[in-house]
Amino acid sequence: MSVETYEGVLEKGKIRLKEGAKLPDHAKVYLIVTDITFDVKISRKKIIQILTPQLAHSKDAARFKMQVTREKK
Repeated sequence: MSVETYEGVLEKGKIRLKEGAKLPDHAKVYLIVTDITFDVKISRKKIIQILTPQLAHSKDAARFKMQVTREKK
């Protein structure tokens, strides 16, 4: 296996190699990413998702009807 190094940049999800670099179609490549800078505005908060229960059959919803009553004072 021979190894060659090319430099390029990522633009809109595609890697653009520097001028003059040519690779054959379907060439096996490995990507090494350097100089990554992250936006400091990215929130580090955990996102919590609370799911509501689902009924297997909509006809079962009748079993969960709520009846509101008032207490006598």
